[in-house]
Amino acid sequence: LVPWLRSGRGDLIGSGLVAPALTDTSGVTFTSAYHDVHPVLLARAELGLTQTERLDGLRAVVARNNPFLPFIEGEREARGFELEITPDAESTSQMFDRLEAGEADLTLIESHLATAELAYRDSTNIVIITEADTVPGRSWSVRHDQPELQAALDDFIRRQRGSLTYNVLLRKYFQPDTRTVEQPDLRDDGSLSPFDDLVRAHTETTEFDWRILTALMFVESRFDPQARSHVGAYGLLQMMPATAKQVGVTDLDDPAEQIRGGVAYLDWLFKRFPDELDLADRRAFTLAAYNAGFGHVVDARHVADGMGLDSDRWFDNVEVAMLALSDPDVYRNTTHGYVRGHEPVNYVRRISELGQMYARLKPTG
Repeated sequence: LVPWLRSGRGDLIGSGLVAPALTDTSGVTFTSAYHDVHPVLLARAELGLTQTERLDGLRAVVARNNPFLPFIEGEREARGFELEITPDAESTSQMFDRLEAGEADLTLIESHLATAELAYRDSTNIVIITEADTVPGRSWSVRHDQPELQAALDDFIRRQRGSLTYNVLLRKYFQPDTRTVEQPDLRDDGSLSPFDDLVRAHTETTEFDWRILTALMFVESRFDPQARSHVGAYGLLQMMPATAKQVGVTDLDDPAEQIRGGVAYLDWLFKRFPDELDLADRRAFTLAAYNAGFGHVVDARHVADGMGLDSDRWFDNVEVAMLALSDPDVYRNTTHGYVRGHEPVNYVRRISELGQMYARLKPTG
């Protein structure tokens, strides 16, 4: 992109470059940063490391596409660890996988990506041991002979940073919900939720067990019909307004309509998967699609075929392929592209396990 910019094939690089990633910035000017990111050095928690230690004898593996390679080189010289740069581009999830598998002791990740990934990992496995805050964040880039364009972009960034849209997008993609799911128990009146009768009524003509829907409702909203997410999802099942409109919900404040609409949308997703699938797997595919989108589940099934896995089975098969959709070598060849695979995988497992707990508490309909 930088040679293209210099040669005039374009006037703006909008991919969000980080200045330290460029070895040659001649002829290129950066706008003010629109996203404050910094490098963080992570380690396997079992090593018991602190920020002040030298790291002699340890091995760091860092992705070739990491924009902070100069920073990790400086850390290597200062702290004495071995450094390996991957031969190909790798994603944040892949670098975390390397740590968890013991293939590396350390890695370097951009701060916002590390925060997002840690939300879906076992927090006892990986820890941040160094955070740098003196490097510039992500910016757009123009040629040095475009001062008016740079000034206009700086003004735009100044006005947009901190706006509602900016904060909604930032939270949506990099500040995921980290709430834990408590162990369920019966309410004082013997019910699972305040809405048991409604859930039973709306699921009895579907293939979804009412206790699974109750688990979904708990995970999404903790049974709060007024719950609203930072991206505009609303109600017991956290439906987006466009989805509510699709299934004919006209009063989003009505819990009965929220449940009816949510069940209708789940049923619509369920029927998009082949009838010949095992019921449990078809339900799992539906839950994954509810979380990540139908298209990503279709991509994951195709990837599972290519990996020699059973594309008709979710657990230990398509869920493995879903994790692979964070690999650049994999997702660039799919229709719907990148997805942070740990999110839908953990989502399906969490709801399935919670639904089983509810079934033990209420073994009969």
